[in-house]
Amino acid sequence: MVKTSKEFEPLAYYLLGNLLIVTDLQKSLQSKDFEGWGLVNLSGAYSGSDLILKSRQVSEHGNLMGRQKKLDSISTDLQSFLNKEKELNSKSKT
Repeated sequence: MVKTSKEFEPLAYYLLGNLLIVTDLQKSLQSKDFEGWGLVNLSGAYSGSDLILKSRQVSEHGNLMGRQKKLDSISTDLQSFLNKEKELNSKSKT
């Protein structure tokens, strides 16, 4: 359902990997089948623990803080991967 370039597939999976689109959010929340999943309906209402996906309905301040935490985490992960890539490239040249 989400299309992106190969380059950004890991990021898309990281952000949306546990997100399910449902037709009836309230009904889905009552089902044990969806425990642990982030749920969003076709209108964009969201329920889950992933703070970057929360809508402005909750609180704009909370959303911005949640997004910043998520972005900081992504930035840290990215830097770690880049450092690992650099280390592996250096080892492969020796």
